[in-house]
Amino acid sequence: MILPIRQLTLYKHGISVVERGGAVTGESATLTFHRDQMNDVLKSLVAFDRSGGQIRTIAYDAPEEREEKLARGSIHLSDKSTLLDLLRDLRGRVIHIHTTVEAGDVGLMGTVVGLDVGEKHPFKRGRLSLLTEAGIQVLHINDIAVVQPVDAQAKSDLAFFLRASIAEPEQRTVTLRLSEGEHDLVVRYLAPSPTWRVSYRLVGDLAEDGTRRALLQGWGIFDNPFDEALENVHVTLVAGMPISFVYDLYTPFTPDRPVVREEARVTTAPIEMERAKMMMPPPAPASAPMMRAMAQSAGEGSRMMREEAEMAYDTFSLQDGLSASTEVSAQGEAQGDLFEYRIAHPVTVQRGEAAMVPILSTLIPYRKEHIYNGQKHPRHPVVVLRFQNESDLTLERGPITVVENNSYIGEAIFPFTRPKSEVLLAVAVDLGVSVREESETTRETHQITIQNQYLLFHEYSTRRTKYEVSNSNAETIFLQIEYPRTQGFELLDMPAPTETTEQHYRWQVEVPAGPGGEAKFEVRERRLEQRYEQLAHLSYDNLAYYLRNRWLDEALGGGLRDLLNLYAERQRLQQRLNEIETERSRFMATQEQARKNMGGLKDSGDEGALRARYVRQLNESEDALAALESERTRLRADDATLEQRIQAQIAALGSPAAPPK
Repeated sequence: MILPIRQLTLYKHGISVVERGGAVTGESATLTFHRDQMNDVLKSLVAFDRSGGQIRTIAYDAPEEREEKLARGSIHLSDKSTLLDLLRDLRGRVIHIHTTVEAGDVGLMGTVVGLDVGEKHPFKRGRLSLLTEAGIQVLHINDIAVVQPVDAQAKSDLAFFLRASIAEPEQRTVTLRLSEGEHDLVVRYLAPSPTWRVSYRLVGDLAEDGTRRALLQGWGIFDNPFDEALENVHVTLVAGMPISFVYDLYTPFTPDRPVVREEARVTTAPIEMERAKMMMPPPAPASAPMMRAMAQSAGEGSRMMREEAEMAYDTFSLQDGLSASTEVSAQGEAQGDLFEYRIAHPVTVQRGEAAMVPILSTLIPYRKEHIYNGQKHPRHPVVVLRFQNESDLTLERGPITVVENNSYIGEAIFPFTRPKSEVLLAVAVDLGVSVREESETTRETHQITIQNQYLLFHEYSTRRTKYEVSNSNAETIFLQIEYPRTQGFELLDMPAPTETTEQHYRWQVEVPAGPGGEAKFEVRERRLEQRYEQLAHLSYDNLAYYLRNRWLDEALGGGLRDLLNLYAERQRLQQRLNEIETERSRFMATQEQARKNMGGLKDSGDEGALRARYVRQLNESEDALAALESERTRLRADDATLEQRIQAQIAALGSPAAPPK
């Protein structure tokens, strides 16, 4: 007997909770699932008997591949030589054979000894050897008409092969083994299913006094994913995102284990295990539903299970929804982070069909506005309907079609909305309103401070965005200019925004009716930024410029001027040190050349006089080098002193800080 579906809960992320129930007589009940449903079924299946009986075991078809099943049997038949393969695999077993020969139908019973066949024409030339009471008889394969295994194991193996040869079905059977007697079963499990959807309709009307009211309807759409009709089923649609995943419980998994070879063993002293100082704590008790399910399988706690099931069905109490043009039969209820739409009236959906059920119908006041955001739609504003979700329902995301005064005006995506939250729907683009947008960014130094060996420039980055709006419509509009909020920027000399969202400011601008209806608006914002320059790169001209613009006070300017004087003095000193190095190199080159020239001269005559002159030059060069070395030593000491004075001056100008990265 097939247990009918009584409750169906559909989630947005492709999972459904199915509850089946009904009366069963006997010791078993069968459920059928698709192969791809088995992992979710094994993960979630819960079954209990409300009449007090027991559910002893739950059995299901193992997912063994057909080749693996066939390999476990003793009979293996091919597609081309079935009879020969059967006789070969029946070797050593007792069979009963009927042959057709000239003398008529002859029956023989015996044990199969073997099969002899040739490579060519195996059926014409094949012979079967059969051990009978009269001895071994040899039969032509072509004469065999009937082969009947007598051995019980052979019959079982042949039947197993034939069952396993059937193409693998997509359906899997789950069998509940029950105690004897009458049963009132309830079975719940998870199953993959198409996500349910929702669509909305907003039918608006403009009253004579200028106010607008609309009928907001919502319809839940769901499919029947089962291979059976849903008849009088309680349906619940759940909004939210519970965590769900597929865990492969259906496919058997045998982990590989290391292979350990036998080894010689020698008796050792007994091994003693040290006792723990504290006894291991007992396992934590299972949750209440789990403990009740376990007790039910053992025949205990049947009363608690019956009460639990009855409470589950009580949650589906009928309640009339709000009514306008359509009777709404859904009741909403928050369940933690989820939200349920419980369809109060049972639903019937045939196999292969889908259904739409009304979940919302309410009258709401609304306003029509214009909002411009150049990043979303350049040049023209969008027409926005603004209203509040005055129902007690959390409304799921979905498309909405808008009609006003019997005219279609557009479509939008209805956002996920909590009760009493505001909804803005952009339904159309108003081509009668044009917006010209221009932006520019300027930088202005605000102050200069000293940080270690750097000038720290505090600068304002100011952005100005100008909007020029022209309205050629016959009515004045109130345009909401939407401007992105940027971290660090603050509004500058601006009126407060009409409203502020998480990511945008909005200002309302009145634009007269056209032609010639125009309005202008400017958004100004700024951010204080910083940049660094090395003090060593500061010049007297730049210092004077900074002082004229009052970016530096006079005291700090005087200190920087003294620092520049120290830098200039050190630069002159460094220049003289470079000159000394150049002169030393020149004298040393002259000495090297003189020594080379002296190498081939004699001590007497003209060569002797020339040699004496080279000697005098060398002596003079040595004196000059000694003087340069003395000056270099003194200047290096002065340079070290200047470095100390520079660092002291920098420290006096500002507090030390780490240089910029």
